[in-house]
Amino acid sequence: MSRQHTVAVFILAMVCVLSSSNIHKSVDPPNDLQILDPGYLGYLIIQWHSPSNLSNLSHCTVRYKLQYRSTDSKRWTGVITKNLQYSAGFDLNTGVVAKIQTLLKGPCTNESEIQSKSIETTFWPSLQGPLESKIKNFHCTFYNWEKVKCIWQPGTSLPPEANYELYHWYYGLDRAMPCRNYTRSNKINVGCIFQEQDLIAYTEIYFCVTGFLGSTALRSSYSMLELQNIVVPAPPEQLLLARSLEKPEEIMFEWKPPEGKVAPQCLQYEVQFKADENSWESMPVQRATELTFLEPKLNHTFCARVRGQINIFCADESFWSDWSQQKCIKAPPIVTVTIVILCISAGVIVMLVCITVILLWASYKRSLVKDQLNYPWTCKMSLLPWLNTSERIIATAPTGKKQLAIISASSIKRL
Repeated sequence: MSRQHTVAVFILAMVCVLSSSNIHKSVDPPNDLQILDPGYLGYLIIQWHSPSNLSNLSHCTVRYKLQYRSTDSKRWTGVITKNLQYSAGFDLNTGVVAKIQTLLKGPCTNESEIQSKSIETTFWPSLQGPLESKIKNFHCTFYNWEKVKCIWQPGTSLPPEANYELYHWYYGLDRAMPCRNYTRSNKINVGCIFQEQDLIAYTEIYFCVTGFLGSTALRSSYSMLELQNIVVPAPPEQLLLARSLEKPEEIMFEWKPPEGKVAPQCLQYEVQFKADENSWESMPVQRATELTFLEPKLNHTFCARVRGQINIFCADESFWSDWSQQKCIKAPPIVTVTIVILCISAGVIVMLVCITVILLWASYKRSLVKDQLNYPWTCKMSLLPWLNTSERIIATAPTGKKQLAIISASSIKRL
């Protein structure tokens, strides 16, 4: 082997050794995982730092697999990101658990993905104040897309002269905002009314009901919702019922969407009907504002009503409106098929009889005229005794009431 060949082999071996030394077979987890509360009533920030041994790495992709859940849930929510922080909404009535690991892939791992071990942390909200002071049954309703009303029930043990305060926050606000229009019961705040412009739809809104009595805090209660999922529309309007003229057993329904800010294309409807004092029955939910219903029994009064809710194209959840005003339609007059057939038959018979009588009368008149023209005349000679038999003729008409004397020309000349 020549000297040059030996040097080339040595250099190639060194390159292989150096490149193999840069192949990562493991990776460290992120550092300093934290869950921070910026005061947004449940919108928390999860942040961490990159592993120190990867700070100068430029030929591989570093990502992080983050998972989080509430302490009272076993279901994890996961996300993979290249960033060093992530924000999400949580129910602060319980604690929050987060865990994270590093993902490394590229030339430095020979194009295979390496995962680090996970690190985990837990965040607990403030639990100040006695548990008995915490409100109950908090819920909000968005009436016809115009006004939001949130209500709650006081805790079982509210210190004297203490009261509740409600705050809300959504993305875009600099800080949590207090309620400006409380509803009260026995001088205690039990609700808050928002106008449509105070809140925003299709985004998460965070609520907190808390309070203080001097330096004593009340136990806080947290909620999170989206406005489009709590809409209660107004009832449908102008419900009309009508029977088909050609088919009385068909009843046509028609109504109009309620007035207000709810888009008509966002509504679906449920129709109920009943006969006389029977219980209500429901038809399948539909988006149209009219339908035709077949009512096989016609001997009763038919009543109907309709209500609406936001459909799945505009919201994930929805609430039914109140029922519209009930409308009724009376049973049509009882006319059986037999009676109809008899009436038609009688009419046809009467018509045929009339036509037959008219035809017979016309035939009789024609026959009478013909008989008068062609009947052989009966002649009597005795009525003109002074005329010769050859010179006079007495013609008697068929009725026998009129006679006509026909005198020959020779007799007329002699007279």
